[in-house]
Amino acid sequence: MPDPVFHAPLLAARGLRFSRNEQLVFGPLDFALDAGEALLVRGDNGAGKTSLLRVLVGLLRADAGEVDIEGAAVQPALRARAMAYLGHLPGLKAELGALENLRYLCALQGRRPGQDMAQALATVGLAGYEDTPAGKLSAGQRKRLSLARLWLSPAPLWLLDEPYANLDLEGIELVNRMVQAHLHAGGAALVTTHGAYAAPPVRTRELVLPTGPTPPVPADDIADDLRTDHPRAADPAVRTGAGPAPAPATDADTDTDTATATSDPQRSATPAAAWNRAASLPTLAGSAAALVARDLRLLWHRRGDAFQPVLFAVLVVVLFGLALGGERTTLAGVSAGVLWVAVLLSGLLALDTLFRGDAEDGSLEQWMLSPVPLAWLVLVRTAVHWATTALPLILAAPLLAELMQLPRMQLPALLAGLALGTPLLSLIGAVVAALTVGMRRSGILLALLALPLYVPVLVFGAGSVALAGQGQDPTGGLLLLAAGLVLALVLAPVTAAAAIRIALH
Repeated sequence: MPDPVFHAPLLAARGLRFSRNEQLVFGPLDFALDAGEALLVRGDNGAGKTSLLRVLVGLLRADAGEVDIEGAAVQPALRARAMAYLGHLPGLKAELGALENLRYLCALQGRRPGQDMAQALATVGLAGYEDTPAGKLSAGQRKRLSLARLWLSPAPLWLLDEPYANLDLEGIELVNRMVQAHLHAGGAALVTTHGAYAAPPVRTRELVLPTGPTPPVPADDIADDLRTDHPRAADPAVRTGAGPAPAPATDADTDTDTATATSDPQRSATPAAAWNRAASLPTLAGSAAALVARDLRLLWHRRGDAFQPVLFAVLVVVLFGLALGGERTTLAGVSAGVLWVAVLLSGLLALDTLFRGDAEDGSLEQWMLSPVPLAWLVLVRTAVHWATTALPLILAAPLLAELMQLPRMQLPALLAGLALGTPLLSLIGAVVAALTVGMRRSGILLALLALPLYVPVLVFGAGSVALAGQGQDPTGGLLLLAAGLVLALVLAPVTAAAAIRIALH
């Protein structure tokens, strides 16, 4: 008879501790979670349940301790592929329909094979709401939409922060059936609760977090609370998974998931690897296309705001023209500088919206939890921002130049400088916007930080136009702008991504 094969727990934590403002929130904690099990984390408000989950998914940084996934030290890429997090901010856009939101989130986080998004909405009770904007859904319906995204996730480990909140009794039963089906398929779930509702009838371990300024519970005591002979785990109904039907969808879906879990030994042996091999994981091109499509749809819904930077730039040019009296010679001498200042200020006007909306609705957290590099998503978002704020101004530059009496011989240098300088301004602005995204009313601070960094771009851009007007070669200034743009393309997305992580931590 062959020896049994033992595998490392799907999730294990050792000595995990977290503090905020030098005050202990929880820890040290030791626990493990195997495939097919649920870990129920109980505690009062302020006990650190949400902080524990955010530490596990990487949104917060632990003071001490280790986290392993199937015996391997957790790394950002492994964590993103293995964990699906349902928090208080689901990353839904109020203007987009339920199906549009779901399509976008699946493009960021992947999707289980053979799962249809419309069917997932029907599964959670949102059939007929596919085109309803998320902002018009009730709180319980938005939670159901988040559950549909969770059900489509290819991650084997679910981390659910108060999943019963805002749900009626039918919704609570839906969560239980979803968790039960996920565990039957070889996954695992970590669920936080105040203790108001019972966990689904599955094999469950329990972790209770103390409240108040109590000393950290010794790791051995916590390990005792997590014995597999816990009263709930000893319940035959819990061990066998008896109870409600394990699928939140159709019987066909349940049969498929259960059969896969029992017939595929690799899934039961190494859940994270097997689930990710079978899943449709997000790609750089797919995530970029989804983000661009989302932003363009939002731009259409907010088209009144979209024209503000362009109208602001036109207004600045017109006011300068009126203030200088319309004298052709006078306008020609300052036209290049005026046009560049108008473009710079209009971009600064829209800079605060670059990441703030995504931070407020939880989209930035979804970016951080995606297997796609955060720097790539920042670069794509910045490119869309440039295309919707600066590109229209470049296209309108010949008309504005004619209004300011710019000599036509200087127009090529102006267009070339704007084509090289405006993306550089957007990349620099992305870093500054990321640094201030966690602050409220940061508009003035953002301007104070960005304007000094914009000065070299303004000098080289307007200077190249002035050289062209003097009959000299403007190539030197344009090459410096090109060099700055190349450098910013490499460094700015990485720097902005690091700043976003710091802000959200």
